[in-house]
Amino acid sequence: SDFILKLAQLREHWQGAVQRADQRCSLVEGLVRRWHLYGRSLRKLQKFLSETQNLIPVSGLAHCSLQQLRQSLQDLQHTELLFQRYQSTFIQTLEVGRQLFSMGDQDTQTQLQLDLGTLQEEWENLHSMLAKRMDLTEAIIKNWDHCVAGIADSMLHLKQMKTRLNQSMPECDADLQCASRNDEENEDSLEDWAESLTELSNMKTDLSQYII
Repeated sequence: SDFILKLAQLREHWQGAVQRADQRCSLVEGLVRRWHLYGRSLRKLQKFLSETQNLIPVSGLAHCSLQQLRQSLQDLQHTELLFQRYQSTFIQTLEVGRQLFSMGDQDTQTQLQLDLGTLQEEWENLHSMLAKRMDLTEAIIKNWDHCVAGIADSMLHLKQMKTRLNQSMPECDADLQCASRNDEENEDSLEDWAESLTELSNMKTDLSQYII
């Protein structure tokens, strides 16, 4: 009876040890998967942020042609789309990193804190800079289009005034009065044209900072 009892206890201890070993094995495997997921996601995000940094220089917009500026806007819009796609990976990486931080030793925690802090800071700074650069680029292109439309409109008004001024001098009294009214309209038109020209000149000065 004592032998059977000891044998049963031994079997119970054995099964408990096997169960604990299985649990520890599952825990270690899960931890390894988290580290692999964290490392792979961190490298992917770091590569993306590095490429974004090259696309958005800190020095600001350089002089470029209008075609290059429109292409730059498309690149910025594409990068914004990538930010949206990487958003879930970014959040997941921070969450997994925090989980690993709670289970790591002091050296591991220090490294994780550095990596996660750098990642979050670069992500937020570059995303903010991207939004500002997109707004600026869109505003420049909008001003350019407005300037081109303004020039065309001013040329049309100028041609119309030139046509009226080239008309022959009136002879009768009624024609003189009509011509006088036309001259007043021409003067008003010239004043409006001068104001438009001043506005276009200011727009040109602003655009010259960015467009060759």
